[in-house]
Amino acid sequence: MTRDQEIELRKWWMGQLRAISKKLMDAEARREEAERAKAQKTLGEYQTESDIQDAYAYGVITEAKRDKLMDLLEKKDGAQAEDEMYRLKLDFLMEDFQHQKELIGQLAMEGSESWA
Repeated sequence: MTRDQEIELRKWWMGQLRAISKKLMDAEARREEAERAKAQKTLGEYQTESDIQDAYAYGVITEAKRDKLMDLLEKKDGAQAEDEMYRLKLDFLMEDFQHQKELIGQLAMEGSESWA
C-alpha cells in the first residue's frame, strides 16, 4: 500500500467514525426524548415542583410517590443523567478519530520530507 492509499483509507475510516458517532448521538437523543415523554405522561396533573409538594402536603400522594414524581420532573426538564455507556462509546470514537487525524498528519509530513 502506498502512502497516498493509506492516507485515503484513513480518511475513509474517519468518515465512518463520524457516521457512527452521529448515529450514536441520534440514538441517545431519541432515548432522552422518550424518557422525557414517559416522564410527562406519568406526571399527569403534577407539572411543577410546587404541584407535587402541595399534593404531598395535603396527603394526596405518599412520600415515595412524591420522590418518584420529583425524579420524573427532573427527567422531563432534561436534567437526567447521561447514559454512561453512551459517553464511553462516544469518547472511544472521538479518541480513534483523533488518532487517525494524527496519523494522517504524520504520513503527510513523511511525504513532504521526501520532496525536500
